[in-house]
Amino acid sequence: MKTMSEKWIRFGLALLGGVILVLAAGKPARAEVTAKVSGTVTDITGAPLEKVEVWFENATIQGKRVGPVKTSKKGKYVYPYLDIGIENLWRVVPKLPGYLVLKVTWKLIDSQRNERAADEQILNTKQEFPSIKPVPVGDVGVNQMDFVLVKEEEFNNALRQAVATKQGGGAAPAAAASPEPGGAVAPAAPAAVAPATPAAPPSHTVTEAVDLIKAGKSDQAVPILKEYLEKTPENAAVQFTLGKAYINTKQFDLAIPPLQKALALKPDQPGAHFYLGIAYSQMGQDAEALKEFEAEIPISPDQDAAYSNAAAIYQKQGNLNKALEYYKKAAEIAPNRPELHASMAAIYEKQGNQAAAQAEYKALAAADPEHAAVTWFNIGAIAKNSDRNEEAIRAFQKAVELDPAYAAAHKELGYALVKQGDFKGAVAQFNKYLELAPKAPDAGEIRTMAKQLSQ
Repeated sequence: MKTMSEKWIRFGLALLGGVILVLAAGKPARAEVTAKVSGTVTDITGAPLEKVEVWFENATIQGKRVGPVKTSKKGKYVYPYLDIGIENLWRVVPKLPGYLVLKVTWKLIDSQRNERAADEQILNTKQEFPSIKPVPVGDVGVNQMDFVLVKEEEFNNALRQAVATKQGGGAAPAAAASPEPGGAVAPAAPAAVAPATPAAPPSHTVTEAVDLIKAGKSDQAVPILKEYLEKTPENAAVQFTLGKAYINTKQFDLAIPPLQKALALKPDQPGAHFYLGIAYSQMGQDAEALKEFEAEIPISPDQDAAYSNAAAIYQKQGNLNKALEYYKKAAEIAPNRPELHASMAAIYEKQGNQAAAQAEYKALAAADPEHAAVTWFNIGAIAKNSDRNEEAIRAFQKAVELDPAYAAAHKELGYALVKQGDFKGAVAQFNKYLELAPKAPDAGEIRTMAKQLSQ
């Protein structure tokens, strides 16, 4: 039987590669790059499907998957921290008993507003899901994957109809999601099939137009609002509503004149500066966008979105102190918005304020319990790289408790337990890591370490 000291001597060189390199880099032990992936799951009629499990399977490393996250009552799901730092080819797979996936539609837009991919695929009974390479999205991009599910007994008929529709031209793709003042992103609304012959210009009320916007049919609201304004152009509220409708349909340049007109008629029109900021931001005019977001703040002091959008631009410009100031104000209004705490944690880490970063990660875990495992992993990484090993162990243990399939958390917990001298516990964590990620780049190294610690 060898003593603990002898094990430490034999294990020392191998351990250097696993722990000290992370510390020398001065970074947390989390993945270098993560990306947010989101989307909707509906049935063939467009109705949202609730509590659908959505898994994320790595297409390169067999057996590596994360999740599930579950869809909300509106059929939405989001996974904000998908690891794209090493093997970045992923499949997004929704699971609902009694259903099969008929169609998947996706678009990937990076943090510089560049469209990296967009496509649609009809699936057959083999359910061969497409692989995507998610991109970092920042505050303006998106990795969006939307799914249409059909009951198994209805699938073959629905498949024939979908293929026939696609071959014959079919319906237009769904409209893109659009930012809302509350900070959320409205789901994409299914586009209507164009009529065979142009319909006459609608003669409806402004109330009907507003109802169409609320229903996600802003494209149908635009002609109603334009018709009204031809007769009554001095109505600030309708000018604002037209500008908002243009924003929702991604016609950002067309949104600017009616929004400016609304402000000329009513300088304190709530939301007009905010939507102007969205328009300028989407057009790449950050300086103009920042002016509009800040102009909205005194008009709508209780709306967190103006603060957070301004903060994002300051962060992009490198003015981290001003970004923090605005993120804090947004978080005071909306403490349960997890992305605010995530943004502040990232800034504090960049500034080297690990204690403040850790506090924000804890707030993030409370605000977003569904993804708390990743948050606790980051808390452990901060503690580890600040040489607070007992605290790191507790955080990594919390991460694997919340997500037993979290391979990286098992590995980092193993390293922390080695440092504490708990070799048996470390071996168990390393073996679990190898079970979850047998083809990971460092699998051979971890396997060797586990073997040495077991002797």
